[in-house]
Amino acid sequence: MYTLTLAELLSILPECFLILMALLMILMGIFKKKPAIKTLSYMLIFSLVFAVYLVSIFPLHPIVSFNNFFIANAYTQFCKVIVILAVTLVVFMSFRHFQNDNLVQFEVPILMLFSTIGMMLIISSNDLISLFMGLELQSLALYILLALPRDQLLSTEAGLKYFILGALSTALILFGSSLLYGLIGTTEFQSFMVAFKEIPMNEPMLIVGLTMILSGLAFKISLVPFHMWTPDVYEGSSTSITSFLAAAPKIATFSLLVRLFVQVMDGHYFLWETAFIIFSFLSMFLGAFTALFQKNFKRLLAYSTISHMGYVLIGALSKNQAGVESILSYFIIYTFTIIGVFACLLNLRRHGKSINNIEELANLPREQPLIAAVLAILMFSLAGIPPFAGFFVKMNIFMVAIKENYILLPLGGMIASVIAAFYYLRIIKIMYFNETEETPLIPGLDRHLSFETTVVMNITALLVIFYGLYPQTLTVVLQNAARALF
Repeated sequence: MYTLTLAELLSILPECFLILMALLMILMGIFKKKPAIKTLSYMLIFSLVFAVYLVSIFPLHPIVSFNNFFIANAYTQFCKVIVILAVTLVVFMSFRHFQNDNLVQFEVPILMLFSTIGMMLIISSNDLISLFMGLELQSLALYILLALPRDQLLSTEAGLKYFILGALSTALILFGSSLLYGLIGTTEFQSFMVAFKEIPMNEPMLIVGLTMILSGLAFKISLVPFHMWTPDVYEGSSTSITSFLAAAPKIATFSLLVRLFVQVMDGHYFLWETAFIIFSFLSMFLGAFTALFQKNFKRLLAYSTISHMGYVLIGALSKNQAGVESILSYFIIYTFTIIGVFACLLNLRRHGKSINNIEELANLPREQPLIAAVLAILMFSLAGIPPFAGFFVKMNIFMVAIKENYILLPLGGMIASVIAAFYYLRIIKIMYFNETEETPLIPGLDRHLSFETTVVMNITALLVIFYGLYPQTLTVVLQNAARALF
């Protein structure tokens, strides 16, 4: 009979705390007579901040709990902190805009919390069953969030597309898991490490099973050719929900993918190596080329995300501690940069509605100089231009890959970065150099800036500048997190 120890229970205490808070928020939403979305948003922010504290106080040595279903170590701890902080910033900058986006249902912050719990379970999953639980908890909440508000056609279309393709990716993961279970007789990752050393590399069930799981995970992080949903979903959903989707879920899924590739595959990593190389090349170049022709800001950011996921995949191929460190640093900078960009978009409203067309940014420095300056800094960072943080994290990815003799991948990444710089710099050009006497100021632009959104804008801009000037700031933390995988 399995006995749960105190150490094992403490390792999953943050998730348990958030689940209890979610249940409490449901009761408050049901029984509170007045609109409860603002109160629940404050509760969500408090819950997330306290969850960061709970995650951070745990010891760094690995703890496997719940009969090997979950694992907690420095790596999972680090990824959870990044995910929770990202969600906290998104909620903090968005909750006053819920009314503008017709997100008045009290379930919105509750669904965000459940999705966050799912992300944390994904990061700590040590079994295919617990992985599936986390993926479904994250995805089911996102399906509903993306489809809100129900009276807008684009939002409904975005939710439906993500639901249909998400169900397909889930089916792929389940099918691959069943094949691996039939071949090995277990769903535990630790058992996979032992079994993979004995199974021939040309075993059909092994190849097909891993391919199915990889395809399902590739959908979650928008890797080509599983990226089809990303532009339509980004464009169709409200800006608040898009920022949530763009910031946190990809970190959770990618952190698990790295752990599977580095730890579980071990000696059989070459089964995924070719697929990773193809995914990386296609994602970098298709994302960069397609973004050149986008006029909608959110569609441009969607293709930008696809391209950046290709860059991150280069670091995974290194299969060493330096490669994992480069991935984690990229996670930090890219996540908070994209949150800052969406904070700028939330503050750019005309008559209460978001501005999404890139051409409408002309003359923005005259109307809102702070937003224009922050947006310019973040665009420089996304383009990988020194001395901003985006340059250094991208350079680390390329340098680690070169040391591991992956020459063509970093070369392709540099070319894709040059292509991507065009559409990032075009935004700055439109803002600062397209203003003429004939071009009127942005008509009807809301002058009042949300305090919370402005704070997030400034924090992300300062982070991008500070990390660019002091790129060694998080070296010790990154080393401790990456060392946990080896």
